[in-house]
Amino acid sequence: DLKMARKNRLGTKAANFTYLCRNGMRGKLWDIRGGEYVLLLLSDPECNVCMDAKEQLATSAVIKDLVDDKRLTVLSVCVEGKTKVWEKASAPDGWIDACDENMVIYDKQLYEIKGLPVIYLLDSECKIVMKNVQPHQVLRFFSEKK
Repeated sequence: DLKMARKNRLGTKAANFTYLCRNGMRGKLWDIRGGEYVLLLLSDPECNVCMDAKEQLATSAVIKDLVDDKRLTVLSVCVEGKTKVWEKASAPDGWIDACDENMVIYDKQLYEIKGLPVIYLLDSECKIVMKNVQPHQVLRFFSEKK
């Protein structure tokens, strides 16, 4: 527990990992550029709670405006790997929709996952602003910043 508590603390740089996009392109969390914030959503397309969280964020006008204005990048990662369910699922326009192809997030315990979804808000340098939060907390954060 102490080892996990020391990982990904507020103000520290989030653990880096490689993700696979639907089009076959690969990327790394730390290589995401072009905005003030990165919203990291670790989930599973077969998880109802995850789908509810994704829906709340996807239907938020605040999130959509931030993504459209290139102030926010949303990285949605299926932590279960490249599954058939992930391949059939979809993400909102403008989001990076990816999977953890080699399941390193779980295997190397990069993030504390007591349950899904896991949501982190990162700044432009991938430093943690909010960790293990709910969609309504992210929406409140951005609503108060307007």
